[in-house]
Amino acid sequence: YLAWTSANIALLAIVCQRLVSTLSGMGPRGQLGAMVGISTFLPVTIAVVQGQFSLVVILSLVLAWQALRSSQELRGGLWLSLLLIKPPLVVLPALVLLWQRRLTALGGLALGGVFFVVASLIAVGWDGLQGYARMLLGLSTAGDAYGIHPQAMHTWRGFLHLFLGTDDPNAVMFWWGLGVALAVGLLLWSWRGDRGTTTGQFDLRWSLLVIAMLFTSLHVNSHDLSLLVVPGIILARHFLGGGRDRLLDKLVVALVPLGYLAVWASFITT
Repeated sequence: YLAWTSANIALLAIVCQRLVSTLSGMGPRGQLGAMVGISTFLPVTIAVVQGQFSLVVILSLVLAWQALRSSQELRGGLWLSLLLIKPPLVVLPALVLLWQRRLTALGGLALGGVFFVVASLIAVGWDGLQGYARMLLGLSTAGDAYGIHPQAMHTWRGFLHLFLGTDDPNAVMFWWGLGVALAVGLLLWSWRGDRGTTTGQFDLRWSLLVIAMLFTSLHVNSHDLSLLVVPGIILARHFLGGGRDRLLDKLVVALVPLGYLAVWASFITT
């Protein structure tokens, strides 16, 4: 436990350095505030204490974003392959890459995937991989089982379970599918056209991708919400880092600390 906690703390330091370094336009005080915000964001704290893999996922998204912004398509795809530690999370990024015909990035993702498959075969064999796949499929239709509590999930599906007061997946399947289809459609619509990666539009698209990954997921526990630090910092960078002083920009960025406080408030009051 101590070894993995130390590794998670090291990963957190790398994540902070990578994200905060993109906020040079906000000055030292803004960068310090961002670092404190990331480090004390409740889901991040939970991820470190529980020894979760969330920080690996965050680092994957940050490094892939930075690589793609630098037109390093192959490297961006390779970094995205780290999402395979939680396979459902890789679906939307792969779909976006395919939608934009970023074949080099897709190749990097596939190459990383081959590496993880081979490593898994060496570690657990073919039977182990088959068992893992069956478990993932089973969890997608399981109710309140295996330590998964549908009404406690921070997703669209979790909201439906809570709203309808049921853990039965069949009771929410239609509305869940409809919401996912709408979210994916809007996501792909936002990624239409321009394939440029050096503009602010790409940053906003990447933020939307991360949010959509959480919204459409089947299972998102409290520690998984730590992924929100990625769009939070990117939005702050986009709206405040360019020296602009528009009221609308400030209102959008205000959502970031409000979300930070809302998560802490929900924890304190429950």
